[in-house]
Amino acid sequence: MDMLSAIDARHSCRTYFKSHIKQDYIDELVELIDKFNKETGLNIQFILNDSDPFGGLKSYGIFKGVNNYIAFVGKDTDIMREKAGYYGEALVLKAVQMGLGTCWVSGTYSPKKSKIEVEKGEKLFCVVTIGNGKESTTAMCKLNKVFLPKKKSIEKLYEFSQTPPAWFLSGVEAASKAPSSMNKMPTRFIYSRGEVSAYVQDYSLNAIDLGIAKLHFEIGAGQGKWQFGNYGKLENQD
Repeated sequence: MDMLSAIDARHSCRTYFKSHIKQDYIDELVELIDKFNKETGLNIQFILNDSDPFGGLKSYGIFKGVNNYIAFVGKDTDIMREKAGYYGEALVLKAVQMGLGTCWVSGTYSPKKSKIEVEKGEKLFCVVTIGNGKESTTAMCKLNKVFLPKKKSIEKLYEFSQTPPAWFLSGVEAASKAPSSMNKMPTRFIYSRGEVSAYVQDYSLNAIDLGIAKLHFEIGAGQGKWQFGNYGKLENQD
């Protein structure tokens, strides 16, 4: 499964089997996390065999069987939040390629009960649950239709001053499938005079969602590399 197929297969998994993640998968994810931490300055942590944060009232009825999660910790800046979204979604899609279930989580767990280590000057941004998921993509799509706002049409996700090329539209299409807080999809893409940029209203609030959407766009477009920051540009596109 390539990354574009992983985008299509990804869904928010909230119920997990108790079975352990294969050691080979753990080793591969740990290696990727170490690489990302060195590249970004993030303090991403892979926490195994810790169900305590998801055993309280906050998670009751929302998550079941969570025993592993990836925590995204870093300096308390908007850029680091965006990087957490971008590199976190890269880990999510890698997990999907492995056949694992995942879900981005911001508030419905108990950080104080977790094994996450947060150093002075750092902040815990969010976590991603990970494991052998019970839920099918079809079942979760039906659940999302009931409880989440309807997704925006692709035409509402971009602006242009001239007709954009096909690869730009492919990027926006992939970004339209990106997870976001309450499915609000706050990221907008701009094509103007051959340049591509992306932004959100209220960067501090939506930086993680921006990072996730940027990664999806890159994969869908098949070219370019984003600058981080609100209104950051896509560099090296053909």
